[in-house]
Amino acid sequence: MKKDNYYESSKRVDGSTTLGKFFNIVLDKLDILRAVYYPHSYETLRISGHKTEEVKLISGNVFYDICLGELYFHSVIENLTRWQEVINEYIVDFNCKWKYYAVSKRMNSIGKYGCDKNDCSASEDELTLYSIINNLGSNDWQDMFLTARSVDLYPLALKLKVFGSIDVNDMFQKCFKVKIPSYRLENGEMIENSFADELIYRIEREDSAVLAANTLMTVCNEICRMINDVKRLDMKSDNKDFFNHLPYRIQDILDLNVEPKNFFDE
Repeated sequence: MKKDNYYESSKRVDGSTTLGKFFNIVLDKLDILRAVYYPHSYETLRISGHKTEEVKLISGNVFYDICLGELYFHSVIENLTRWQEVINEYIVDFNCKWKYYAVSKRMNSIGKYGCDKNDCSASEDELTLYSIINNLGSNDWQDMFLTARSVDLYPLALKLKVFGSIDVNDMFQKCFKVKIPSYRLENGEMIENSFADELIYRIEREDSAVLAANTLMTVCNEICRMINDVKRLDMKSDNKDFFNHLPYRIQDILDLNVEPKNFFDE
């Protein structure tokens, strides 16, 4: 990874889960695209039919979408892991009793930050500020994990789909006016790929990229659906059945146990 003189590749997420490994595969697929549209590449980048300023705008938008995806991937892994820990504590330590949980968290807060005479007692409405629902939502629901929708990830997924059908040599030839030969390892020797070899490779990449793009959108949709289900819960209820089942939903996402839907009209 080069710095300053060229570009920095995306920071990979924790790959200890299947979802994390999948996110890293997506980042791998987008790394070359990220390098081409990295701000330091603007002066050398040429796109047919576009002026220099237009190229900068196009490049900035592409680079933004890739960086947004990178931040989202990290946020998803970190928050799903945090949710598992919070929900496990709610189930095991508090027997899914919302008020018991809220009072305990409130007392922890008072012990940490102190209190005044108005903090000696709290109504149910005030206790909801310490509920598990607010804890999962970080109170303000402003984290990217909580707010990103599939429509926000669609530009990235579309680039993933399209990029998979573009030969790397073609892309470099169009952008940098340079064609770079590709090679394969055969019987211990590096053999330059023929046109037919490249064609088969492109077909394989296209299928893989479409599947990856649809899987990314499906995962995002599943996360959004789960978050919305939490938001709709009554904060003054234990929601025991829901929280007993929620860890399985989270684990299915982390295990990538989802059936990819088609988000791209052919």
